[in-house]
This record gives sequence, structure tokens and C-alpha cells, in this order.
Amino acid sequence: MKKYLLEGTLLITMILGSSLFTQSEASASHAYSTMPISFRKTWYHYEGHSNYSKLVFSKHRMSYTEKIEGHIVHSSNKVKVYKLSNGWWQVYGANQTAGAGNNYKVAYSTVGGKKRLTMFNYYGYQKNEIGHYYTSKVAHY
Repeated sequence: MKKYLLEGTLLITMILGSSLFTQSEASASHAYSTMPISFRKTWYHYEGHSNYSKLVFSKHRMSYTEKIEGHIVHSSNKVKVYKLSNGWWQVYGANQTAGAGNNYKVAYSTVGGKKRLTMFNYYGYQKNEIGHYYTSKVAHY
């Protein structure tokens, strides 16, 4: 009796374990290692006082440069990207294990009466604080 109970428990564990593995594999299949083509540009954000931060997306990397307290800070990381709804993409560092990630979307907006290609971004779930990047230096914030 104990033998059948043990075999039954083992069989149920194997079935549940394989279904959990399949679900996690399906979730992981939504991750991309390449940036959308519309992102692959150099983008600028006006920080004030004639300073701009620069965001560069290439096929597999995201680079960021900004001036903080008089010092130039630069970072560059490989990325993993998840497609969200309504044209938004969530970007993480390729080896990132914690944090909410940054969300980006490319669309057109009107700035000073001129239609401009714009990258909108927000961190995590803070949709009320959407930043704007442009493909040229535009003194707009």
C-alpha cells in the first residue's frame, strides 16, 4: 500500500512539476534580446540649464549618459525586452534580477508647433511621470 501511495505521489509531483515548467517556459518566451528597430537611435532629454541626457539604443544594448553634480556619468548594458500593450516595451538589464524596469514607447508628439519623433518613458508603474526624449536636442521638458 505504501508503495502505491509513494508511486502515486511521485507521479502527481512529476505531472505538476512539468506543468509548472511549461508555464515558466511560456512566460520566458516573451523576452527579447534585441531592441525594437524604432528604438535604435540616439535620444536626448533636456535636463535644464543647457544640459541634456543622452540615451542610445543599439540592437542589443542601451547606453545612458548624463551630467550629475558636474560629473559625466555613463552606463551601458545588454538588455532583455518585453512587449507590453499599446506600443510600450519594458526594458531590463540582461542580468537584472530585481527592480521594475523602464518602460518605453516611440510615437510622434507636437513640440513648439512641430511634429517630432518622441520616445516616452516611465519607470516601473509610475505612468504619471512620463519623460520625453527626442532625436535632436530640443529645449522642452
